[in-house]
Amino acid sequence: MMTEWLQIEHGPECLTGVCIEKQRLSQELLANISEVLDLQHQQLRAVVSKDPDFARFDILLAMATAKKRKCKYTYLKHVETHGC
Repeated sequence: MMTEWLQIEHGPECLTGVCIEKQRLSQELLANISEVLDLQHQQLRAVVSKDPDFARFDILLAMATAKKRKCKYTYLKHVETHGC
């Protein structure tokens, strides 16, 4: 029966139209995007205020961007694998 296959393949949470893991991964991705934007905003304010040490944000931005990229691909892999 098709429903049984879907339950085995995708789990019962995907049948309801709400995949808890997809929702969790989406929230994590949004939080990481927000972190990158916040750091960019801080760096922008530092440049505008002529802070000579505005480059201090570069390493933080690189780390936050790497973390965001990892979250993005984890989210995309989940969606592709589970079809939810």
